[in-house]
Amino acid sequence: MSELLDSLQQQHQERLEQLERGEINEAFLDQVRTLLNALREAGAATADPAERSHLRSLIRFWAGIAYDSTGVYPTAALLPPAASVAQRVEPSTGRQAPKLLWLLIGGACVVLIALGLLAVGWSALFGLDDGKNTPPMSLPVVSDVAVGSGPVSEGRLQAVVHNFCRGVPEIAATFAFEQYQPDTPLRWELLRAGESVAAEPTAPWEQGGQYVTVRFQGGDGGVTPGQYDLLLYAGEQIVGMQSFEVLAESPRVLDLQTSDVPSPLNLSADPAVFEAGLRVVYLSYSYKGLCEGVEITHALYRGQELIQQSTDVWRDAPQGRRQVTFQKSDGSWFAPGYYELAVLLDGQEQERVRFAVAQQVVAAEEEAPLADAPPAFGDIVIALGVLPSGTPVMASQDMPFDASTRAVYAIFDYEGMQTGVPWSAVWTRAGIEVARQDAVWNAEVAGTAGTHWVVYYDRAGSPLTAGTYGVTLYITDTEQHTAEFTIPPSIP
Repeated sequence: MSELLDSLQQQHQERLEQLERGEINEAFLDQVRTLLNALREAGAATADPAERSHLRSLIRFWAGIAYDSTGVYPTAALLPPAASVAQRVEPSTGRQAPKLLWLLIGGACVVLIALGLLAVGWSALFGLDDGKNTPPMSLPVVSDVAVGSGPVSEGRLQAVVHNFCRGVPEIAATFAFEQYQPDTPLRWELLRAGESVAAEPTAPWEQGGQYVTVRFQGGDGGVTPGQYDLLLYAGEQIVGMQSFEVLAESPRVLDLQTSDVPSPLNLSADPAVFEAGLRVVYLSYSYKGLCEGVEITHALYRGQELIQQSTDVWRDAPQGRRQVTFQKSDGSWFAPGYYELAVLLDGQEQERVRFAVAQQVVAAEEEAPLADAPPAFGDIVIALGVLPSGTPVMASQDMPFDASTRAVYAIFDYEGMQTGVPWSAVWTRAGIEVARQDAVWNAEVAGTAGTHWVVYYDRAGSPLTAGTYGVTLYITDTEQHTAEFTIPPSIP
């Protein structure tokens, strides 16, 4: 591996150590952006396929970290190799020619040079310059490449994506320039699996010297599925490149299953019946052909009434399995009865699954808790799930969390809680507040003593961002207890 790649690998390890310590702040994100730029620019100095593959792997990893922290996906295209790198001439290994032969060749070269100088002087003397002595073309510098769809406004696409759904009718791309002469001859070529499928002949494009737009339309069935590379040339030199994919499968969601704990061993595709006291229900499903930009909606119905709904724009992998959660905003139980969960893509319902919550049975001999005890919360147990009885499932002290963790529960006992008592749970990452749950206690629903819990999760269903987290419980602004846990980073 070259010294350049060794240096970049060292920077990667340093940023990785910061990530593992939970040092995710603005200074860290600036260092990540600097590393991403260095990785992209290293492509111009690297032609070896294995080294370029390693650079792409690092770029994808840190671009994902930047997206998780900022919600903005940075430019992740590796620059093409420079001509001096891609076309490096190997030294000759053949037998050396005799010295006499070199003397003859040298003499012939002297004669040719003398004749050339004489011709140049003769042309200059009589003004015979044919206009071919023009300065070399200055190559444009591409600062950003974006592929997507929709109209272009000031060099920006309406939607920027890295993959497209099956049947997409048109694909657009923009190349933004830092240095650009309007009369520079540009052309583009589109490759699918390494084979040229479309191209624009060489022509000077003039669009204010800031950006160039490329559009490619498919046939009756849309753009053919496959892996594509879009190349922009200035003369015969590649100055910009962007890769994208048109998915082969149509978008669909299937195999909906429900559970009351986040464990695949407890999933049910049949109408499940959960015990009374259910506060969180998990919906898991498989998906295929989901391209970036698709609107995915999760809806919860009780009978015919829509009681919860959330819509997100898809930014994850096009195929896989996902789990989302549903709970009431005040943390109370789901009322007994029948429910349905549905998933919609761009407003079109895909599938539904049913579940039921059983009636609560109260034992006659159950003693009422003491009403005169002061309001208090007990110690917090951090876990990946909780049973309706309040028993933790996969607590953090029993097993460490991994990078795929999507929801974390804080479980605690309480006593002396009366209707109208304000309480709250505050979640932090690296000391910065990321979520807050404020509520007023309802003793008619939860009682005055027992076990309660709160949950922190990503509303889009994505894994939690790596870092050190904390959760603190308050009663009327008085701190009760705090617990911490760590989500490790995903290592490429």
